Amino acid sequence: MKSMTCCFSEETLILMADGSLKRVNDVKNGEWVASIDGKTEEVCCDVDNEVEEYFVLQTKAGHQIEITGEHPMMTPDGWKTVKELSVGDSVMRMEVLGGTSTFDEITVLTIVKERRKMYNLICEDCAIIANGFVCSDFHMQYKLVVLSRL
Repeated sequence: MKSMTCCFSEETLILMADGSLKRVNDVKNGEWVASIDGKTEEVCCDVDNEVEEYFVLQTKAGHQIEITGEHPMMTPDGWKTVKELSVGDSVMRMEVLGGTSTFDEITVLTIVKERRKMYNLICEDCAIIANGFVCSDFHMQYKLVVLSRL
């Protein structure tokens, strides 16, 4: 279940607690990332490994992210994994720390079957902002995806 732990391509920009953006592969343990509602969270662990497939998700406003299918994203109906989403669904976006969140319609959702190194962050069960999309960290992902299967 490698795709469970590593979900973002290295180009993915993470919104940091100070409002700056940093590539996910450059975020390290002990750094602080932005979460929703103006909160910040400390990174407990950064992880990476290779996956066999991932998705390219694009929105009506032109935003894009490369992300694995098991990763949850916030929608108007709550958390859904990328595999549960379809073109026409909306996902939450937040551009700046403490900013207003909006929903943006998915216009492209393509699966790419290609071996690739992906990355994820482990915080204390929080939402992180990746390329402006509201996504879960590993702890929240584990609770939402794995524990729901038990």
